[in-house]
Amino acid sequence: MHYKIRLLEPWGGGHHEFDTGYGNRIQHWETVYKLQMICGTDHNTQVEQHFWHEIKFLDFPGMMTWQLWHTDPQIQSKIAKWDFDHHKEKWTKLLPITNKMVDDILDGKTDTLKNNIDYYTAFDWSKVGLVLEDTKYKTRKGSREIKLIDPTFRKSFLKVLGTNTIGVHLRRGSGVFKSKKEMLEFSETLQDNDLLNQNNPRSKDSIYKYVNDRKVTRLLQDIIAERPKAQFYISTDLPTIELKKITDLLPEGTKVFTRDDFYKHVPKYIHSTHLYESTNLERTGLETVIDQSALRTCKIILGHPVSTWTLVAAYSTDLLTYHITDPIDKILVNIKHAFNCISKLN
Repeated sequence: MHYKIRLLEPWGGGHHEFDTGYGNRIQHWETVYKLQMICGTDHNTQVEQHFWHEIKFLDFPGMMTWQLWHTDPQIQSKIAKWDFDHHKEKWTKLLPITNKMVDDILDGKTDTLKNNIDYYTAFDWSKVGLVLEDTKYKTRKGSREIKLIDPTFRKSFLKVLGTNTIGVHLRRGSGVFKSKKEMLEFSETLQDNDLLNQNNPRSKDSIYKYVNDRKVTRLLQDIIAERPKAQFYISTDLPTIELKKITDLLPEGTKVFTRDDFYKHVPKYIHSTHLYESTNLERTGLETVIDQSALRTCKIILGHPVSTWTLVAAYSTDLLTYHITDPIDKILVNIKHAFNCISKLN
C-alpha cells in the first residue's frame, strides 16, 4: 500500500483559459518529488483533478488524482486536509508538510517524512525555489520523468520540428501588464477580455514584461538574416491567430510552427467535440501538453526570465535558454554561441 502526499495549491490563482498555472503546478509537484527522493519515501502524489487536465495525456511517476465534491472554496480548503477511510468508515486528518519540515529535510533530517503517513502540502511558495535550487542533494529531476502517454504522439514532435528549431515563448496574457497602446496590438475580442487587459489586478505590479510585435518581428527577421534556414516554434498563451501580424512579415518560406500544427497528431481516442470549445479547460490542458512538448524538443528557447513556463521546459531537458526581453543584439550573439555549441556536440 502506498501512502500519499496531497498537493494543495499554494499560489492563489490561475486556472482559466489564459493561465492554467502549469509552470507553478509542475514546480510544486517537482518540489514534493525531490523531498521524497531526499527522504527515501515512496508516497503517491495526489493532485486535484479539476486543475490537472494534462494528466489525460501525460504520465507522471506516482501521480493520482482526486476530486473535491463541494464547490464552496472555504469548505473545499477544509475538506482537502481530510480523507475518508471506506474500510474504517471514518474521516482521518492528513498531516501537513510545513515550512519547518522542508527546512529540516534540507538540513539533513532525512527521516522527517514517514512512509506510513498521509500528508498534504502546507509549505509556502518560497520553499519551492529553495528546494529546487538546493545543490546539496543530487537527485534526479522529476520533470524529466514526465512522458507523453501515446508513443506516436511523442514521436510527432521530433518528426515535425527536427533537431534545430528555435523555441520562442511569447507570454502576453494574464499577469502581463500592457499599456493602452500595447493592447491595440490585440484583436478587438481580446481587448475587451478582463483577464487580459491592463486593468487586471494581477497585472499591475507584474514582473512579466510585454514584448511587442515590432520587437518580436525584428528579432526573428534578424535571426533569419544570420541563419536563413532557421525555423521557429512559438508558444503563446493567446489564440495563435494573434501571431499572424508577426509571421506575415517574415521572409517567404520561413517555417513557423505553433500548437495548431500538432492537432492532427493528437491520438484519436482523445478527440471529442467539447475538447475544442474555447473556454474548456480540457482544451487548454491539451494545448499545454503540445506547447511544452514542442519546446522541450527545441534546442534553444527564447523565453521570459521569470516565467515558470519557460523554466519548466528548460529545466526538464537542459535546453539553452535566453531572455526574449534582452536587447536584440545580445540575443543574436547568444543564438550564434548556442548554435556553435550545438554543432560541436553533434
